[in-house]
Amino acid sequence: MTALAPLSLSPILLLALAEGHADFGGGEMDAIIIVPWILWSLVFGMTAFVLWSREWPLLRSLAGSALAGIVALLIGGLILAMTGSLGFGGM
Repeated sequence: MTALAPLSLSPILLLALAEGHADFGGGEMDAIIIVPWILWSLVFGMTAFVLWSREWPLLRSLAGSALAGIVALLIGGLILAMTGSLGFGGM
C-alpha cells in the first residue's frame, strides 16, 4: 500500500492541476509537473517492492526507494539535457 500511494495520487494531482485547484504559477505548463511525479512514483514503487522482498525494514526500504526515485529523476534530466544540447530534439 505504501509503495503505490504516490502513484495512486497521480490522477488526483493531474485533475487538480487541470481544473486549477492547484496552481504552481506556471499556467498550463503546471501539468508538466505530473511527468516527473509519475516517473518518481514508478521507480519508488518498484524499488520498494524489491527491497521489501529482500526483507528490509520498512523505514529503510522507503528511504532507499525515495533515494532511487530521486536518482532516476536526475539521470532522466541529464539524458534530456544532453540530447537537447546535442541537437537530437528537432534541430
